[in-house]
Amino acid sequence: MKPTSLNANINLEEFCARFSTEEICREYLAIIRWNNSPVCPHCKHDNVYQYENGKLLKCAKCRRQFTIRIGTLFEDSKISLKKWFIAVFLITSGEKELSSVQLGKEIGVTQKTAWFMLNRIRQCLQEERPGRHIVYQEQKSRQPMMKPVNKPFEAMLKFLVKGEDTLSDKQEESKLAEEKQDGEPAYTYHPRDFDPETD
Repeated sequence: MKPTSLNANINLEEFCARFSTEEICREYLAIIRWNNSPVCPHCKHDNVYQYENGKLLKCAKCRRQFTIRIGTLFEDSKISLKKWFIAVFLITSGEKELSSVQLGKEIGVTQKTAWFMLNRIRQCLQEERPGRHIVYQEQKSRQPMMKPVNKPFEAMLKFLVKGEDTLSDKQEESKLAEEKQDGEPAYTYHPRDFDPETD
């Protein structure tokens, strides 16, 4: 599977059919992140073994185990990659803001879980180097609304997991305007403290 093989005009039904299983999502993410040549996130060594279940990997040098999720916004989340992929797709393909209520209905999760996902994606977009150890923030009184991002799904996913792309000028202006309007966040939390899919 090649990242460039997705049709730019693909609709949600076709997208869900394309990424129908967790295995397919993991394989696609491995291409996006490592070009199918895994690198240990702990020591950066490239001699990596994969277990038969396809989920777990082990570094031949430092002997530490890891998964494709580590070091990305998907880390420490019980939410399936399939649901994360759909959320990212909806953000890149929509013309209007995406609410947590709407996202929850689309992917079959609670509004609380959808709120968490939108928060994590939005904060990752605001980081210079997306991925691990992000501090996620949100106003308590505000229902999260995610503005559409003018990017193909592949480019958006690559930015979220690698940080090797930049936001469009329009998205940068929108982000700055939103920060100016919102002011300081009411509180902060770390993703390890809150995974609503397990509540």
